Amino acid sequence: MVRLAKGRNEFEISDPALLPTRLTVAVEQSGCAYKDEINSLPARFIRIKSYRLAVVFCRSGIVGSYRAYDMTDLRRPRQMEFPTPSSPNGLHTTSEPGMITWKTDTQVFEAVKESDMGCTGRARHTYRLGDGDKGASFVITRVDIKKDECKESEWTTIWETPTWSELYR
Repeated sequence: MVRLAKGRNEFEISDPALLPTRLTVAVEQSGCAYKDEINSLPARFIRIKSYRLAVVFCRSGIVGSYRAYDMTDLRRPRQMEFPTPSSPNGLHTTSEPGMITWKTDTQVFEAVKESDMGCTGRARHTYRLGDGDKGASFVITRVDIKKDECKESEWTTIWETPTWSELYR
């Protein structure tokens, strides 16, 4: 992968034959069907601090989602989980958060999940990269909803993480 990066912090690969072999194994072991989509939705490689991530689009049935893999240890790519709200009042994790966009300027990931049913609304989760027990991890910082995208409603923030230092003053 270091040869592929050529000193870049961000790049894309749209040819499945060019993906690092160990990433290909990890992606396939996680049940990710990526080969048919990679030409139009390339795998993205991002270096943040000391971490290396690969973001790969996976099709499962008629819907698809990006998945993230921690490539910091090139010998052992690890599929990552994203925290997400869970009804009625908690959190759970998912490996399929939706369509992921990396916002370089703010150093956050945005994941938009929507239904395949039209006009039913969308959810957008914002994440930053954190340090977990086993390497890179995602930390949820905000949840926005759009109740009816057909009416082109605006995003409404329904939850935002507090600034912990302000809570302990």
